[in-house]
Amino acid sequence: HMHVTENGSWPAGDRDASKSSLMDEMDRANVDRAVLLPFPPYTSNRYTARVCSEHPDRFIGFGYFKSIEPGAVKDDMNRFLDWGFKGIKIHPASQRLSLKDPRLDPVFSLCQDNGLCAVIDSFPQNPVIPLDEMGPFMIDRIAKTYPNLKLIIAHMGAFQVMDALFVAKSNPNIYMDCSIIFDYFKGSSVFQDAVYALRHLDRRIFFGSDFPEFMPGDYLDVVSRAAAGYEDVDFAAIMAENIKKIIDFD
Repeated sequence: HMHVTENGSWPAGDRDASKSSLMDEMDRANVDRAVLLPFPPYTSNRYTARVCSEHPDRFIGFGYFKSIEPGAVKDDMNRFLDWGFKGIKIHPASQRLSLKDPRLDPVFSLCQDNGLCAVIDSFPQNPVIPLDEMGPFMIDRIAKTYPNLKLIIAHMGAFQVMDALFVAKSNPNIYMDCSIIFDYFKGSSVFQDAVYALRHLDRRIFFGSDFPEFMPGDYLDVVSRAAAGYEDVDFAAIMAENIKKIIDFD
């Protein structure tokens, strides 16, 4: 997954998060299409929809619920469907949202009923929500409650990558994206765990750079070096074939 902002600004440093910058970087890395996730307050659902409408051959949009109160969820879901979004993003840490929150039940139910995927961010730093209410084992419970809902664990579970790996192995409706993890945890045992997961679940892992945090080409080099020497890693599946299993690109 990747992000763009209307004015090109980004909260972390001097990165250029503009649409034109992303498209240039995608061309440089030979990336044909990307999933765009809004990142409030820096970008919006509406802007994400506009970019996808202007470039339907390059971008696929996901939505972000501004509120998980029942009425707001239904209104947002109707807009997502009107805009042609293919999924939604939940960020427990930034939303200060426990995955045990019962208000999420209608979110997951509506996604399942309407064929939308749900990406759940797995970096669990938060001073309010208990960490065990934001991690892979909570996603395991969601997957079993909604077996027809396609769930994507963003960042491969972060420091809990081995938990995420076995949660995915236990649930055929769970996938993972490998954005950030191979750079963020370099030099740690988590890096080695991520390589292990890449080798043993490459048919359910997606490439992502989390642009503008990383340029697509630069991060592809990082992941390629991490997997160097392991001929069992199917990069064609990671780069394109896997995501086509759960998202209709037409």
